[in-house]
Amino acid sequence: MVASIILLLLGLCSYSDGRMMFDFQGEYLECGNGLPMLGGDMSKMYVFTDENNTLLLDGVFLYTKDYYSPIKWSVTSEHLERGSWRPGIISKVVPDMCAVILNPLEPWYVVTRTMQQTKCPYLTGHEESFHMLELGNLGINFPHAFAGDWRFYLNVTVTRNGRKVMECLFVEVSVIEE
Repeated sequence: MVASIILLLLGLCSYSDGRMMFDFQGEYLECGNGLPMLGGDMSKMYVFTDENNTLLLDGVFLYTKDYYSPIKWSVTSEHLERGSWRPGIISKVVPDMCAVILNPLEPWYVVTRTMQQTKCPYLTGHEESFHMLELGNLGINFPHAFAGDWRFYLNVTVTRNGRKVMECLFVEVSVIEE
């Protein structure tokens, strides 16, 4: 899921006029808004770059809660500007991830096409493994204003036991101009 946030970022920012590199901080953090973390163990999930600045995904994602359709995703961003976090230009709402999980036009497809299970539901105990999966080259063209520190939030809404449940995580990324 976290790799999907980064892929969503890459997919939403395909316009450009400068070369940028991404430095993923490597931590999946609570949003600090009172919402629980996603129902997944990401302690064995790593996103990093190799010597060619290619983004790689390696490890195992373990579902610790059940996820039935619809699974709503809402991705938002914040950009550090003059010492303050301000709303960023990156956002996307997906009303039901289950309906588009294998859509080849979506930025997460490079990850989801390799998953062992590609249909909902995802039940507690299910694992998805990734072995050095290439997510793309990070030397991508972006506007110069995109450089700096970013936070990307993934808010997930699911129904469990007849009740809507919201969960959230965020990752920090530094975008560095080459």
